[in-house]
Amino acid sequence: MKSSRLRLINILTLWVICISGSLFGQESASEYDCASAEQYYQRALSHRNENNFRRSFDYSQLLKAAECSAEQGNASRAISQYQFIVELDNNRAGAWSELVFLQMQQMVATLRGLISNSPPRTEQERAIFSQMMSLVEAYGENTSKENQQANQDSGKTIILNNTENFWQTITRNLTWIEQNEIPGTEAEIQHYLSDPNYFDAIGRRADRFLGFIISEIRSRDLPIELALVPIIESSLDSRAISPQGAAGLWQIMPATARQYGLTKNRWYDERFDLRISTELALKHFQGLNETFDGNWLLTLAAYNSGAARMQKILSEDNINNNNWLEAIPKETRQYIARIFALSSILINPQKFGVKLPQINPLDAFVPIQTNGRIELPLAAQLADMKLSTLRSYNPGYLRWATPRRGYQELLMPPEKADLFKSILSELPQEKRMSGETYEVAYGDSLGEIADRLEVRVSELRSINNVRRNMIQAGEKLLIPGTSYQPD
Repeated sequence: MKSSRLRLINILTLWVICISGSLFGQESASEYDCASAEQYYQRALSHRNENNFRRSFDYSQLLKAAECSAEQGNASRAISQYQFIVELDNNRAGAWSELVFLQMQQMVATLRGLISNSPPRTEQERAIFSQMMSLVEAYGENTSKENQQANQDSGKTIILNNTENFWQTITRNLTWIEQNEIPGTEAEIQHYLSDPNYFDAIGRRADRFLGFIISEIRSRDLPIELALVPIIESSLDSRAISPQGAAGLWQIMPATARQYGLTKNRWYDERFDLRISTELALKHFQGLNETFDGNWLLTLAAYNSGAARMQKILSEDNINNNNWLEAIPKETRQYIARIFALSSILINPQKFGVKLPQINPLDAFVPIQTNGRIELPLAAQLADMKLSTLRSYNPGYLRWATPRRGYQELLMPPEKADLFKSILSELPQEKRMSGETYEVAYGDSLGEIADRLEVRVSELRSINNVRRNMIQAGEKLLIPGTSYQPD
């Protein structure tokens, strides 16, 4: 960890030096408006491979398009546009400096997310983080007034160890609701208000996961509204499965998992993994946003309905920027409206009679290496946790133990980590997998096995993480009473 952070410091130092002399040398492109500059950029992209194209392009328009993307908060698109300009003519100092500047901003955001999500615990780590923050502060002093303000605003998004400020951290960064009015929002507000216990349930789960999700979103400079997506998708239930086969916090479909190369086998499903699924979902959002030219509402619709389906809808002759919402499926309109409904409630909970639960999102979980296989019921006992709680932190494990190869790491609340590591270090290897197992035969049902073993079906299902009583011939089930105590 120390070496990787030192490398970050060295890279950051070099970038500060690189941009210090040329940051303000950008060419003026103010005579063009954003819409025409963006159209010109699209035409330039389509002609990039033609002979002598470098000589014919109006670089002022291209610079203006990138400048507009940056001003609109779409840093990823601006970076792509500046990279395109530099590819055409690497002597464009203004493009070079702004490209480095935007990439620098992203690195700063990553550092802030790292620092907020993983605070230093030793003197060495504190020294490293101190150097990092000194570089971040020095970088901020060299930016223009506009960029200083952007950095100040970005600084507000760091998750504080103060439960009273957590929801404010989200709401003061909500921007979509100020720019759009979505039909159906009022109906979806009533949908959320119809269950008086809904926000209490969300609060209990948010205490575990939402702080991590927000840190990942902010480190990528993405809209804070994306933090509401797993609330809508799964109600922050890390083990949720839809009838269509979507899984986890972000309800990732099997096809999307295959597209990004996620692993799924009998022992582990990365769609449930809290960190892997969040990384995939945000990467997928970024890719969709590029596809739909930075339009986040279209991006959200594509996440729900599928990119190909949305592109087909937009290709219709009678569809334009003003009426595409009317053409999308009803469930997708409802999906978008729920983002705005939640935003409305979070911005003014008193208006709707909602009391938001206090949560502490910092250090919600820590990874612990098991250094070998271990039965999950036994791991829960060693950590003085309920098995159901341990599974909620580690929903990727589909069976009663960690597999033989890979995925031998458990996420736990910080207050349980030291206890678990201490006892595990003294546990003989042969006792990690001490429970008796039963091998499922052809024709077996879960009820028959429970009767044969004289255990409850609910206990047999819980210990083995069996969903919908689905078992397969040849798989092994852990027998309750060996290394298992009911919650």
